[in-house]
Amino acid sequence: MVSGACRTGYIWRGHPMRDEPRFQLDLAGYQLFEDGHKVRLERQPMELLILLVGRRGQLVTREEIAEKFWGRDVFIEADQSINRSVRKLRLALKDDPETPRFLETVVGKGYRFIGAIGVIDKAVASSAAPPPELLPLMHARWLAVGLVIVVITVLFAVQIQWRRVDDSRAVRFAIDVPAGATLGHNAAQRGIGTAAPNFAPSPDGRRLAYVMFTNDKPQLWVRRLDALVGQPLAGTDDASFPFWSPDSQSIAFFSAGKLKRIDPSGGPPQVVCEALAGEGGTWNRHDDIIFAPDEVGGLFRVSASGGVPVPLTTLDSAHGEVSHRWPQFLPDGRHFLYLVMSGQTGHFLVSDAVLDDTRVTYVGSVDSSGRTLLLRGVLRSQYADGYLLYLRELTLMARAFDAHSLQFGGDEIPIAEQVWGNTGSGRTGFAASGSNVLMIRGGGWEGLRRLAWVDRRGKTLDPLGEPVVYGDFGLSPDGRNLAAYVRGGSTRGSGDLKIFAIGKDSLSSPLTFAPTESEGGFAWSPDGGQIAYASGRYETDLYRKMTTGIGNAEVIVKSPHAKEAGTWSPDGRYLAYTEKDPETRNDIWMVTLAGDRKPQPFLQTTFNEQEPAFSPDGRWMAYTSDKGGARSIYVRQFPGDNREWQIANSEGNFPRWRADGKELFYFSRGSLMAVHVNLGEFPEFGTPVKLFSLPIAPGHFGHYSVSADGERFLIIEQPDAGTLPNAIPLTVVLNWTAALKKERAVERTAQ
Repeated sequence: MVSGACRTGYIWRGHPMRDEPRFQLDLAGYQLFEDGHKVRLERQPMELLILLVGRRGQLVTREEIAEKFWGRDVFIEADQSINRSVRKLRLALKDDPETPRFLETVVGKGYRFIGAIGVIDKAVASSAAPPPELLPLMHARWLAVGLVIVVITVLFAVQIQWRRVDDSRAVRFAIDVPAGATLGHNAAQRGIGTAAPNFAPSPDGRRLAYVMFTNDKPQLWVRRLDALVGQPLAGTDDASFPFWSPDSQSIAFFSAGKLKRIDPSGGPPQVVCEALAGEGGTWNRHDDIIFAPDEVGGLFRVSASGGVPVPLTTLDSAHGEVSHRWPQFLPDGRHFLYLVMSGQTGHFLVSDAVLDDTRVTYVGSVDSSGRTLLLRGVLRSQYADGYLLYLRELTLMARAFDAHSLQFGGDEIPIAEQVWGNTGSGRTGFAASGSNVLMIRGGGWEGLRRLAWVDRRGKTLDPLGEPVVYGDFGLSPDGRNLAAYVRGGSTRGSGDLKIFAIGKDSLSSPLTFAPTESEGGFAWSPDGGQIAYASGRYETDLYRKMTTGIGNAEVIVKSPHAKEAGTWSPDGRYLAYTEKDPETRNDIWMVTLAGDRKPQPFLQTTFNEQEPAFSPDGRWMAYTSDKGGARSIYVRQFPGDNREWQIANSEGNFPRWRADGKELFYFSRGSLMAVHVNLGEFPEFGTPVKLFSLPIAPGHFGHYSVSADGERFLIIEQPDAGTLPNAIPLTVVLNWTAALKKERAVERTAQ
């Protein structure tokens, strides 16, 4: 409690003659009181309150707050802390952000304290009311205090005006995610990631486009920079990877196997062309669009008004190229950046050892087939405001770049750390416009996780082993051993294939079975004595090796295309695997493990067929295909004819059979599903049921394994709340080049 005598001595900054306010701030005691009762407030919100009250009625920008408490040029960390402090401060003051009485938000700028609050100042506080003869002196003191405040306010206004002219600064804020929503696309359809790069600022810098997952579906949202919240665009279900027209009047995006465009103010979307699984696009002022229509193949060119796409770039198969993706027009509208990917692609990570050879950035031209090498070992890059932006490990770098001469100037300058990226897909968590607006998504690479057993309701039964960085993993046929790609305590580097013996809640010291250069795709032999896996610098060869580690690996298949081991037939005679072909995308192939070992296509179409899984009796093959637009689970006979059965006409990935063949499990829209199966002359399927939600830890898309009886599931343990997608902010930075210009000025001075 605050005594009445003490409360008579407060200074009410700016309004000394009004009635005593409800809240009092004790500067000396570092405390907040409400009607004499102490209000619990942590250190950071308290310091923010003191700062705002001291500047009552004035705008205090987020950059000023960040600089005062965290220093200059802090991006993601400061934004999160400011948001938390503001929320806690509003709770303490019982203030509604929609109708504020104390703390007013100035969108895109900062905050203004507008309420009445008493400030307890021990210098003028006394234990009793002042005698009448001292009243004139107190009035003089109030006058002096008022004059000081006026002088400080004028000086501060002059200082702010000078800084606007002479010391331009970046402004940062975070996009708030509504309750129950998640930033990001449909992971089952487009692969896992921390929703990147599913956002783009408009070229004029006035609007932001981003994909938000609400009501079990992702939609495209648009937010004006002068608005408090964004709005969804109807007709954009399952949207991914938006990009703007150069006049900012249209947004292009990928959805349901097509490239579409829509007015950012709303209206029906227009189909531009087919694009089965787009990986980025760009739009020039001549209304040409360059885009990657699929995860495999070259770039195509199409009119923004629609039409038949024509090939623009050609894969160099001799050097193992699998995909050209993430194009971006340079300012002349004729040249464009793009990423060339070789070897393994997809949601699995790729070793640092091969990045320089398998992830290469070029500049191409719509007027010729030639190309200019620009960078090695980096993922998706972007040009904006005279700089080339790209990731070096976890750090977003900017380097001055002349888009006409294609020459760099100066050194790399770090902008932000822990920015999301995936070496398998080439996707990165940043997007920039040509109007000095930058959007950044944090999250870094994939982090340490632990395995856990869960039951059919998703309840955790037992954790398994210590936290490490997992790639793909799978149980041996007898359930006694675990094979997994593991990167130890590092969040990057090569993923060695290791084998563990499984205890009740522990894993034995692993046997390093095979060092590889990607982190996904292997198959146990039926007796658990061998494992097949892909290796080689471009993941082009299939090997098998004894699980004891004794002896050398034996080559099964050699060909120029990247591969991924899938499933071993129960009789041990066949190995099914996925092969990436530039012409036919992902196909399912079969190789006989005896005799001449000549590979034969099991399913090869112009669609993506992958993730094969033999039924326990060896007569049926489950797999995924996107022939209907969305990836779904299908089953066909082996050896097969052309008949196939689709599971419930719904989306799905990663089929797994129960050991008796009476149940099939798969992943669909964030949930683990189960369907009863009767494998007679022709298969009969029941109605799929949801077993439990399966949260996706970044980088661990679709990784789960099933016990023989189908009662337990081995999954990646759910990440901490702080690493879930909604806890990783989407930060917007206005005037982001300001700090870079100062850095370059310092460099020139030093020279």
